[in-house]
Amino acid sequence: MKLLRYLRGFGLVVLMFALFAAAQQNQGEWISLCSKCLSPSVSSKSGAGTTNAVAQGKVTLKDAQMWCGSWEPDNKACPKEQLDSEKGATYKISANCPAGKFTSQDGIVYTHTKEVWDASDIGQGRPKFSGTDGKIVGRDNASGGLDLAANWELLCGRAGGGAAAADACAGKQHCDSNKLFSAEVIQLTGTIVGGRHHYVKMNVRFHNLTDHPIILAYVTGTSSGVDNLGNAYGWGRPGKPDASTQGIGLLEGRKADTQFQLDPGESRNAMFGIIRYEAARRPIGNSFTYNMTIAELRKLGGTSVESAKQYTLNFPHLPDRGW
Repeated sequence: MKLLRYLRGFGLVVLMFALFAAAQQNQGEWISLCSKCLSPSVSSKSGAGTTNAVAQGKVTLKDAQMWCGSWEPDNKACPKEQLDSEKGATYKISANCPAGKFTSQDGIVYTHTKEVWDASDIGQGRPKFSGTDGKIVGRDNASGGLDLAANWELLCGRAGGGAAAADACAGKQHCDSNKLFSAEVIQLTGTIVGGRHHYVKMNVRFHNLTDHPIILAYVTGTSSGVDNLGNAYGWGRPGKPDASTQGIGLLEGRKADTQFQLDPGESRNAMFGIIRYEAARRPIGNSFTYNMTIAELRKLGGTSVESAKQYTLNFPHLPDRGW
């Protein structure tokens, strides 16, 4: 309030709100450097989806606190130490989105291969990149392929041009979208179940972006996640039925449930859960990246239903508190 009165005194209220809007636009966005690196918050971004997409960032106190909570939880001096070590440091990444070229913080140029990772490991549906040697950059932590994917999506969107997804999720920290619908994680809770396993549950709000009714269904076996320590989470035990969702129909092989229909502009919520077995006595992260696949269903007449298209959704940096 003192700052507001001060700015009013100098006739700079308009400037204050402009700065606030810019901060809101970049809130919740990070530049991914490596699996164990501090992730600097985005301080400015321009040209998203164009030939000159640029993001700059620097490490904030919140960034330092999140990193310390994961890697040095008993070191009370850790946040200050990390901020001191980052004093004056800025980070910049850029991309030519239409050409599929991404330039990392260290100036290396990578090429978007137009391919995505499969479901055999983490990062399903995320874009692949090749280095200057023409080889695919692996998705393991040491190689950093998923960090490249996160930075590319920050600059270019999920499909490379990305304007529609950015508009649908404007002002929403934990959101992903396409031309058909948007999906926003509005709540996350984590708990120890059975005294042994760590269970993460998310409340996701779906919104129909079209001018016609749509039917959505969760594709069974696609729900997965990873915490900021690199620990993998899944929908359940292989070989067992996928019972990780509530409130939404399932697409399981040729069986499709059409209960989750959204009228134009309508929103509905569904619950999704992922679990890490035997995690109670092991380190647990404090933020999560979550992936799942949602299918658009179409009725063909009678009881026949087809899967018209499937969409892999990604929600990075979901915190375990502060909702």
